[in-house]
Amino acid sequence: MIIKMNWKFGLACRGWLVAWGLVLLAGAAQAHPKLEQAARTLYDQPSEVLASLAPLQFAGDSAEDKLHQVHRAVLLCEANYVLGTPHLVQNEVARVNTLLAYVEPSIRAYLQACNAKLVAAKGDTDKALEISNSAIAIADELSDAGALAYAATTRANFLVAKSRYQEALHDLKLARSIVVDQDYRLSPLIYASRFIIELGIANIFYYTRDYKAALSYLDNIELPTTDFTTPRATLTLSRIHFLMALNQKDQVRLLAEQMATQVDLIDSQVYQAFAHNGLARVFLYLEDLPRVLIHARHGLRLFEQENQSAQVGASKLLLGEALLLTGNNQEGLNLLNEAADALQDGQDLNLISQVYTARAKHFARQGEIDRAVAEIERFIDHGNQVREEYQDQALIDARQEIAEETRSSKLRQDDVALQIAIGLAVVLVLLSIVSGTAFWRYARVRTDSQQQDQMLPETIDELIDRIRTHNIQVCIIKVRYPMVEFGELQKYTELTRTLVRDCDFVQSHWMSRMVVYLPFTNVEQAGKCAEELQRLLQQAGMKGDFTHSVRLLNRHDTEQSIAQELENSFNTSPSFEPALP
Repeated sequence: MIIKMNWKFGLACRGWLVAWGLVLLAGAAQAHPKLEQAARTLYDQPSEVLASLAPLQFAGDSAEDKLHQVHRAVLLCEANYVLGTPHLVQNEVARVNTLLAYVEPSIRAYLQACNAKLVAAKGDTDKALEISNSAIAIADELSDAGALAYAATTRANFLVAKSRYQEALHDLKLARSIVVDQDYRLSPLIYASRFIIELGIANIFYYTRDYKAALSYLDNIELPTTDFTTPRATLTLSRIHFLMALNQKDQVRLLAEQMATQVDLIDSQVYQAFAHNGLARVFLYLEDLPRVLIHARHGLRLFEQENQSAQVGASKLLLGEALLLTGNNQEGLNLLNEAADALQDGQDLNLISQVYTARAKHFARQGEIDRAVAEIERFIDHGNQVREEYQDQALIDARQEIAEETRSSKLRQDDVALQIAIGLAVVLVLLSIVSGTAFWRYARVRTDSQQQDQMLPETIDELIDRIRTHNIQVCIIKVRYPMVEFGELQKYTELTRTLVRDCDFVQSHWMSRMVVYLPFTNVEQAGKCAEELQRLLQQAGMKGDFTHSVRLLNRHDTEQSIAQELENSFNTSPSFEPALP
């Protein structure tokens, strides 16, 4: 089905009619019944799903067999990922990657998300994020809700690892709206887990220090009705950490004692290791150092067996902290140094910050204030390097201010540990803010004239560069739409996509926020475009506020600064996005 619509404003750009093609995959091969059953039960019974997939072989050369091979590989990938053993399926996924040319584009989105998880398991979060961006772009362009929910849930993991919590929360809420409404046009290859999504949202509240909201949200999460013990253990461990943040020691101690007796019942060895590390952190809070050492060593042994270097680093971090508190200073510092080395490649800002914090607090306790301050500055420098592509004056100013305030704490030695904790917390928030928001560029329909295509910029960066090199005039429309249910969201998305010219660019954050780039346009013309866009969308049934602003781009603008400008504008209107229940 091809959707076509005119948007005629007399703007100086080739072509008045632009069509955005939405190809419904009518006639696509249907899922194999056993694969469909596996897709529906994967998160409740991952081990059983693996057993059911093992005898299934689709060795034929037909398009249907190729589809089933890819579907089976994606299910194997996700089941192994849930069980903490993604390395066991890498060869099979690599094999079916060669079949991408033979399957529908939406299926590629699932496989790309799977590839992202396998790359992340090897410690390359940046590459995993890049691949998951591709998965979302594919699902988004095709309006495949099932693929989008899976890809968005996948990407949220990597955004959290990069401390980009606002973007992760957006992805999880988008996935949640799809899963709750079951608004699928095509049967998903994998049905995204509502439990995983809800727990992810609760954890983001925790990471952003809204501990009461995190605990309240956690209380409303419904456990899967299954014998699979990992979800229950994960939920309990999250609850313990939320209570720790609220300093509820009695409740923390009670739950920790209960969990310590059940940790070996967890289905997966990898998740047993995570639970041991989690308990080590809990007993560190409870100042039960012997049990910290026991659980951290268990976690270290299991993670070393699974060859998970980043988590080995997390175990060494916990061991190092406990040893420093027991007076084993040299061994503790050595372990913290080893932890830092193991964590650098994954660039997990949360864990790396804990290494710097542990060393800084130790030096402060020893009265070595200069070394404590140096640890804070090293962390700030590290954060700068990780986010250098988003570097701006705000971060530079904040860095200098925090360093100066920390140096002044030499006069108040008793408060050094508190100053360190506050300083690092501020840095993490700043890094999250300046990291920018991911936006997805929609495909633009091209004319048949190759010569004209070569004359027009292919990217927004190229378009902005033309302002500098050719002094062309470009306007942007910044738009905020009302949040709506997912089905309505799709309708407005598809309609808006039909309203752009060949030379226009549209960046959208799922239609709650959007930027339209209009080359060869002045402010008056852009204002008329925005008004017409509002009229057409309201004519199509959109209700609620539609707000927009228009301005000319200048030679100092960048794609990142404009995205951040839109984000800041959005953040000034807290009533715009409905609160989570």
